[in-house]
Amino acid sequence: MASFATVPPSEAKTLLEASHTFLDVRTEEEFAKSHVAGAVNVAVMTGDPHKGASEKRSDFLDIVKSKFKPDTPLVVSCGAGRRAAVAATDLVEAGFTKVVSLEGGLKAWKGEGYALVE
Repeated sequence: MASFATVPPSEAKTLLEASHTFLDVRTEEEFAKSHVAGAVNVAVMTGDPHKGASEKRSDFLDIVKSKFKPDTPLVVSCGAGRRAAVAATDLVEAGFTKVVSLEGGLKAWKGEGYALVE
């Protein structure tokens, strides 16, 4: 089974300041409302996950592979953490080697008082 670390917002912030890229796997609509500065958006699900009308995108990995090399350090996040866990699992299984998931998602990030672009 694929494994990846789940890190709290403080550690994610440190990783981003060092070398990691923030991969936001929420929908384009969610991303447009607010996101971490410099984040790259590739939605892992189609439809609205908050209304239960969503499924995993078949092209998610292809899009990510077109943007990043497998050894690119990534912090993966969504709104609260569930979609990020799905995405991180898929990424590790696809050969990405430096993947961490933001514990609690952007809700936790914002809860720590860290900035979002709105």
